[in-house]
Amino acid sequence: MSRLTQMGNVHGVKKKVCAGIDVRLSAPFVQRDLMHAHELLDMYDETRQHIGFAFIKTNLTPLYISLLGSFQSGGGYAIIYELQQTHRFDHSKIVVRSTNAALGFYLKLNFRLFDWSGVESKYVGEGDEDLTRSLRNGATEETRVELHRRSWVNEDEEEWPLLTVRRVALNRPSARLRSRHEASLLMPPKAANHIF
Repeated sequence: MSRLTQMGNVHGVKKKVCAGIDVRLSAPFVQRDLMHAHELLDMYDETRQHIGFAFIKTNLTPLYISLLGSFQSGGGYAIIYELQQTHRFDHSKIVVRSTNAALGFYLKLNFRLFDWSGVESKYVGEGDEDLTRSLRNGATEETRVELHRRSWVNEDEEEWPLLTVRRVALNRPSARLRSRHEASLLMPPKAANHIF
C-alpha cells in the first residue's frame, strides 16, 4: 500500500485516498484483488511524467484490471488502449469491476455489463447490450436490481461488472506466423536487385 500512497502524494491525492478508494474501508478489496494482482502497468507520457497505473490479474480467462488509477486527463484511456492493443497477453477480453464514479468512463469505451460469476468458471460471454443501454440511459437502480435478480453480482457488492473485447484479439497473428515474423527480423536484409 505504500506504493499507492506514495504515488498519490506525488500527484496531490490525499494520503488515505488513492484513485477514489478509501483504503481503510476497502480491506476486502485490497486482500482479494490488489494483493493477488500479477502485474502492475505504469503509464508515462512523452515527457516521462507518470500519468497512471493499473493492477492486472493475468491468470483468469479474461484480463482483469483490478485497479486503474489516472493522475491526469487521458491517462486511463491510454492504459485501456495499451491493454487492448498489446500482443503481450493472449486474453480475448478485458474485465473490470467499476465504481459508480468510474462507470461513465468505461461506458464511453464500450464496456458492457456481464455475469461476473463467469470469471471463475472461465466463461464470461459477450455481456448484455440491452441491460448496458438501460444503464447508459440512467436507469441505475433498475439495472442494479436486475443484476441482483440474475445473480450477476452479490447482494453486498456495489461495483458494476463490465467487459470489452480486446481489439488485438480480433486480428492477432497465429503463433506460427508470429514466430516466422520474429525470425525474419533476425535475418540480414536481402540484397536489392537494381536495374539500370
